Parts: sequence; structure tokens; C-alpha cells
Amino acid sequence: MTVGLKTWECLPSTDSAESSTNSNSAPNLAELAPTKSSENFNNLLNNIEPIASSTSSSSSINDNSHSHNISALKKHLKAPAKSGRNHAGAKYLASQYTSVKRAFEISSLSVSIPLMFLNLYFLLFYFDIRKWYFIFPAAICGILTADFLSGIVHWAADSYGSVEMFLVGKNLLRNFREHHIDPTAITRHDFVETNGDNFAVIIPALGYIAFKFMYNSVEQIMLDYNWLMYLFLLSVFVTMTNQVRI
Repeated sequence: MTVGLKTWECLPSTDSAESSTNSNSAPNLAELAPTKSSENFNNLLNNIEPIASSTSSSSSINDNSHSHNISALKKHLKAPAKSGRNHAGAKYLASQYTSVKRAFEISSLSVSIPLMFLNLYFLLFYFDIRKWYFIFPAAICGILTADFLSGIVHWAADSYGSVEMFLVGKNLLRNFREHHIDPTAITRHDFVETNGDNFAVIIPALGYIAFKFMYNSVEQIMLDYNWLMYLFLLSVFVTMTNQVRI
């Protein structure tokens, strides 16, 4: 009789007399394998070469298949992680988060948050009740634009460049690459590490809005008010893209 590891359990004997004496069947690998790793376990079994052996009794067949099953299970459990925080690549990328990067993120928040409150003050100061109807469409457009732009950036960071690239590699691309190897890494980051890059990106837009409010005439501000409101709300929603993703 021929036995192969590509089956979940030993092939049953076609001999009725032999089947009646085969009371102790080999353990089922599906029951031995951890539930969360069932897909990887199936892949492991598919890659194992079939093992053939000829025996004269069903008891020896069961013993051999049992030992092969346990051997395959142990090999599967000792295999290196294919993803998650224990993956070698995830550990390497996490180690590339430097004190310089941390200082940059703290500086970004220190600049952008005051600018956000300054622009909010100007928007409220120049708010015209007759334009209340524009706030809701501006907010919706800001959300959609922020989502679209974050998708474009995410795709580009996943598709091009490497972590070893000068300046942008470890400071920008590293975050996206780590997310794909260890999807839950972002949930273990604090507010600064999670949102620092997003707050850095909006500083030019917030600076532009503040400049318009401080140096333009009242008439020009009222003409540009709807555009400035949209740009401000867009900036706010950009800062939330990573936080909402958690």
C-alpha cells in the first residue's frame, strides 16, 4: 500500500479484512495544526514530496504515517514568520526609526498645530453667515480629496523606491513598507510617530492660508474665503488619514 503526505490522513485500505483490523487511524493534521495558520499549513503540505512505503500490515502503515505527520507539523511550527511583528523584515524596519526622525515629527506638530488654530481663528473672524451653506460641501470635498491623495501617495510609496534611498527611504518609504509586513505595527505607534509625517505635509498649505489672511485686503479675503475654507478643511482631514486608518 502506498502512503503520501499530501493527503490529510492515511489512505484507507481497500481490503475489507485489513480495514476491519485498522481500528487506530493516524491523527488528522487539520486538527493538529493551529487554526490561525491553517493556510500556511496547507501550503506546507503541498510542498512536501510524497513519501511512499510498502508494508505488510496496517499497524505499520499507521505508525509510519503518524511519525510523518508529527514531523511535518513540527517543521511547520518552527518555520520563520511570514508576516507580523516577529518577521525579520518588520524588525529591521522598526529599528530604522531614529531619534532624528522623531525630532522631525515633533517639529512638524509644533509648527502645524499652531498654524491650524491661527487659520481657524481667521476663518471664524471673517465668517459670513450668508455663506453657511458652503461649509458642508467644502468639508465633503476636503474628505474626498484627502482620501484620494492619500491613496495616490500610498500606491506610489509601495510601488517605487526602496528603504535605502537617500532622505526619503527611511523617513517616508519605511513606514509604508513596514505596514505591509506588519499591518498592526501602526496600532503600537504613539500619536507622534503615527501622524508626524501628515502634519509635516500640510505646513505649506497652512502657511499659504495664514499668509492670505494676514496680508490680503478684506475684499480679497472675502473673495477667496470659500477656497481658503476648503483648503483648511482638506489640511485637517489629511492629518487624520493615518489616525482613522487605525
